[in-house]
Amino acid sequence: MITIVVAAIICAVCTIYLIIPIAQNHRHITHALMVALPVISLCLYMLLGIPGLPSAAAMFDKNEARMQARSLVRGELKMMEALSNDPENTQLMLALGSIRLASDRTNDAINILTHAHDLAPKDKDIRLQLGAAYFVSGLYKAEQNQKEKALEDFKKALKIAPKGAPYTKDLKKIIAEL
Repeated sequence: MITIVVAAIICAVCTIYLIIPIAQNHRHITHALMVALPVISLCLYMLLGIPGLPSAAAMFDKNEARMQARSLVRGELKMMEALSNDPENTQLMLALGSIRLASDRTNDAINILTHAHDLAPKDKDIRLQLGAAYFVSGLYKAEQNQKEKALEDFKKALKIAPKGAPYTKDLKKIIAEL
């Protein structure tokens, strides 16, 4: 922001210096130039930026990560509200579990997906997502050197995952290494 203010001041000084000779004879042109030159200079700065830095227009962009987090929270609230009206809806549970898994809340995701799996044990989508949740949970536990707990989660993920799940090969390799 400071850079924009400094650039605007420099543009204003340059504009005044360049316009003083014109101001004596052409008053209307002077006013137009005093507005147009700084605006054009600022627009160019915002588009081009400073070499080695992103354009100044990037300051006005919305933070993508923050927007995604808000979207996840809104989605989770909608799913929870819908589940309060229909507590046995496994598709809502699947959506809520997916949102919680995407927001790094694997234990919450496992709880809701396990409940959905208990209600619909043959649903491949629920089994796939529950397996993914156990897989992610195992990875977190492995990072924290909790190998036994991680191995348990990996085995649960392999057991629950439907045939052809994209992560089963990786699970088998990880289980063999642990």
